[in-house]
Amino acid sequence: MNAKNEVVDPDDKTGNNTESSPALLYEVFDPDDPDSQIPIINISMSYDNETPKIGDNVTLNIDVKNIGRSVANDVKISILPPKEQVELLSGSPDWKGTLNPGQSMKSRFTLLPKTSGVFTMKMRDIVYRNQRGDLFKTLAYEDQKILVRNDLHVKYRFMMEDIWSDLVLDPEEQSQVEYFDKKYKIAPEKKQEIEAEVKIKIIKGIIKDIAGRGDWKIGEMAREGMYAFCIGPCPFMVVDFSDMQNIKLLFKGNFKGPQFKNQSISWRGRFREMVFTLLPLSELGSIGGINRLKGIINQSLQWVDQHDYLLTLLADDIADMLCVNRGFIDILLEGRYIGYKFTDEVAKDHIINDLT
Repeated sequence: MNAKNEVVDPDDKTGNNTESSPALLYEVFDPDDPDSQIPIINISMSYDNETPKIGDNVTLNIDVKNIGRSVANDVKISILPPKEQVELLSGSPDWKGTLNPGQSMKSRFTLLPKTSGVFTMKMRDIVYRNQRGDLFKTLAYEDQKILVRNDLHVKYRFMMEDIWSDLVLDPEEQSQVEYFDKKYKIAPEKKQEIEAEVKIKIIKGIIKDIAGRGDWKIGEMAREGMYAFCIGPCPFMVVDFSDMQNIKLLFKGNFKGPQFKNQSISWRGRFREMVFTLLPLSELGSIGGINRLKGIINQSLQWVDQHDYLLTLLADDIADMLCVNRGFIDILLEGRYIGYKFTDEVAKDHIINDLT
């Protein structure tokens, strides 16, 4: 039988500081005796960043191999990152499968350290069975340790993520922010930059969660002072942080209430005079906080999916019928109406009304 390696992640990189957990056997056997041909599982772990700081990604590479003379069934690998110290960004620390004699499995997962110091990657003993169903075990007698250095700005950012997790500050949280500002001596400009990044990250997480429940493919675009989330080329939400003291949330769709106002902006590329509903971030607490924001984002997504996106596709079809390069048409979107304007000086303006 020719053993073939099974690679879970084709982009696996070899790290340093490899620690191996050799198989431990409880009886002496003859490897040439057919009755003694048993599976033996070895595992090694390494990480790609020897001296990470808080906020630096750390990728752990896992290499498991059956060096025995028999198939290893139901091999279970379980590594336990400390949840209170790190965040799992990608991959999985668990694996289950079958390894033929000589076969190996490579896997990887990436962590984000959120505190400084030494943290330990604990691993459960590896259990597996031979063809007859006998249980075997490789003891994970030594843990993998990683030393994480401190970074005040990144540490401050993580604390702000905890405080701003609902995008609203109560009096107690405001006092915490003021305390941290004094303790870490964060410059006002840096503080505003970090807070803007934190808020955008939280909003990204909300949108990712909503999109994951539907069939939407969400894109992201940026321009100076603004960050947008889009379906195709059409933004359904824009975060305007051109004024750090007064961050604005702009949504497509109709929303009622004294906190909401209409605002027309030119986005980018072909999109001109797009009408949004504006909500100052500072007013979010007065309308229900993050739970209300989730509902608004969901409504805005559906609005663009059912209106702007379809109307934009229609405008593209019109351009194709007229044999005009799509890049020469500006798109004007307002509610159920779409307008298009040829950028060529000799072309006339055309308006298509109430297409829906």
